[in-house]
This record gives sequence, C-alpha cells and structure tokens, in this order.
Amino acid sequence: LTALTASSDVQSLDWDIMEPLLAAFQRNFPPCVLWFVEPDGTYYTVNTGLMDQTLSDRPYFEPLMDGESITGEIVVSKSTGLPAAVVAVPIMQDAEVAGALGASVFVENMAGDLAASLELPAGMSLLVIGANGETAFTIPAEGAPWMGDQTVITTAEDTGSATTAVGGAEVTVLYQDSDSNDWGYLIGVQ
Repeated sequence: LTALTASSDVQSLDWDIMEPLLAAFQRNFPPCVLWFVEPDGTYYTVNTGLMDQTLSDRPYFEPLMDGESITGEIVVSKSTGLPAAVVAVPIMQDAEVAGALGASVFVENMAGDLAASLELPAGMSLLVIGANGETAFTIPAEGAPWMGDQTVITTAEDTGSATTAVGGAEVTVLYQDSDSNDWGYLIGVQ
C-alpha cells in the first residue's frame, strides 16, 4: 500500500484515475477490498465505487488522518458486512495527509489460510486477539472451551503462560504479542 500511495495514479487523488491500479492490485492479493478515503471520511471501494457511508466514525480514522499507518484494526466492513482486519497508509502531499489508501482483509479467509498452513495437531487451538481485545479469529473456527475462560486469557496475557482446568481437562495456554501489529496470539494445548 505504501508503494501504491507514491504512484502518480494515487497521488492524483482522483478515484477514476486510481481505481484501475487498485483493482489490478486487489485481483492479485485477494481476499480483501481496497479502498481510498478522503480527509472528510468519504470513501470509495474497488468493488462498489463511492460509498454512501463514511469512515470518519472508525476508531482508526483520526490516527490515519494524523499520518499514522494502521496495521490490523478489527472491524466489520461497512461495504461487505464481514469481519475484516484493516491495513491503511496515509497519502502524503507536501508533508500533509491528503487521504489514505487501505485494505480490508477478510478475517475468515485469513484464518482459513493460516489453519491450512499450520495444521494444528489434535488438542491444540489458537485464539487471535485484536488490538482492542476483540477476537480476530480462532482455529479451529468453532473455538475451544478454554477460549471462554477470561481468567486463563488474562493470566496468559500477564505472564506469557497459564495452566488451568477447563471442562475437566488441563489446558496450558501460551501468549505472545505480535511484533508487527497490536494483536495477541494465544495457543492452548489440552
């Protein structure tokens, strides 16, 4: 996205000019929806064009318009209604934010791809927590009994690991923060 913001198409800040480039990018990096947002929150998506809603009410909007990149904010997409992780970068012109380019990456597909590549053994499960404490996704998709035990999750976050009995079985949960975003990863072993 950062490289795209430097292109003359995106620097034009004209949706009709940048849309073909973004559409080509989106075709090569599915499953996501690419979007362009103006400083007032008006936004366009590759799939729909001009949206009848605004992004100005999103928690990441103000930091984005202040020049911060966003990496992994979990939202329900306004354009699709699906859970998504937002990645976005400001478009800079003359040291000012002139808009932003973003991608809403569909969490369900991300979880499916990760589950296929991890091939977790029986008795092992993964809980991914977004920056604001919300569940991004679980593997397996239906979750595991320990994931509902807030004591286990809180203890693991504080110490890096916790062992407890959940549903009559001992579970060890390991916790690790992401180096690239504010997500947390908890792996439970039963």
